[in-house]
Amino acid sequence: MAEFKTDATIAFASQLLELLQGANTTTTYKYALLLALIDLCQENVGRRHGPTGSVSTRQIAERVVDLYWIQTRRHIRVGRMLSQLTRDQQSIPGLIFDYRDRLLDQATTLHRSRLLDPERFEDLLDDVEWILIRYPIPLLQRLGRTDLSLIYEVRWREQPPRGPVARYQRGLRGGRQDGNDFDNLLRFFPDTERRLATLTGLLRPLIRREWTRFVARCNGDELEDLEQFLFEPMRGDLSACRHDLADLQSGACFYCGDAMSSRVDVDHFLPWVRCADDGLHNLVAAHPVCNSQKSDHLAAEAHVATWRTRLDASAEDLREVALKAGLPFDSERSLRLVRSVYSVLPPRSPLWLKSDKFELAEPRRLIAALS
Repeated sequence: MAEFKTDATIAFASQLLELLQGANTTTTYKYALLLALIDLCQENVGRRHGPTGSVSTRQIAERVVDLYWIQTRRHIRVGRMLSQLTRDQQSIPGLIFDYRDRLLDQATTLHRSRLLDPERFEDLLDDVEWILIRYPIPLLQRLGRTDLSLIYEVRWREQPPRGPVARYQRGLRGGRQDGNDFDNLLRFFPDTERRLATLTGLLRPLIRREWTRFVARCNGDELEDLEQFLFEPMRGDLSACRHDLADLQSGACFYCGDAMSSRVDVDHFLPWVRCADDGLHNLVAAHPVCNSQKSDHLAAEAHVATWRTRLDASAEDLREVALKAGLPFDSERSLRLVRSVYSVLPPRSPLWLKSDKFELAEPRRLIAALS
């Protein structure tokens, strides 16, 4: 049975790569949608009772805005937001850029902007969600004239009328879903959530690379470190919490436990390349050397246990640090993501312990440490 599931996952990955590389596209929407789906599937797999079997268009819109947020600042070299479509039309990046352009502090974090003006942020989500419903969600699984029906199914027709969607969105504002005549769920085919969570280490860098190549073609210029500009978290956002995290850890490196000097790095406990979680709960203060040695490796069981203990023991302190830095603070989301990444690890996967030392993963013990 295990071998059959492995073969099925390989076949799924092969078809997904065909969709990624073979389908024609005039925007970066399909890349954003795929990464949003991977993020949400990772969360679902990490839930206590397992995957939910679906996600909503609103959840996707929130993740897509998050993905585009750092990309819609002005690029220093070209002096404008980078183009992400091949024709002149209203776009999701353009909507986000206009929203940011009206902020008093255009460099503020997404989380802080949402707290400062929740009504206008909901307007932005409405517009982004509507574009996703009309275009990339119905078209993502299409290769030529063939619908592969690989990932999910939806229960609205292509190019739906705006009326039912607008009524559904007004219902969201009022906290009502009764009488809603628009079904906003994407229902995953069996095992899809776990497959996407399992394949994230392969798919995420491939999607980012294809996205970067598309943006390079749209802007017709050799831009240095383009992938870093599009996807790496802004250093200023992370540095805002550096000293508070160090104080929370009593001045000790999260990984080795030794005292830190004035040089402190902020590290993503779950590596950014595996999971785009910029929440405060996924950030730790570390020696620059320990941060460099850990790199993009997953942390060993002892570090997982320390991280899990901190989640509860320092909950209020973490929340205060997050509020001060303008970073999201959703401990349940971070816990689901950590559970998801470690739960799909093959036995005996190498986990970083310290310096150049690794230990081999024992998934059952890791999941127990996260319970």
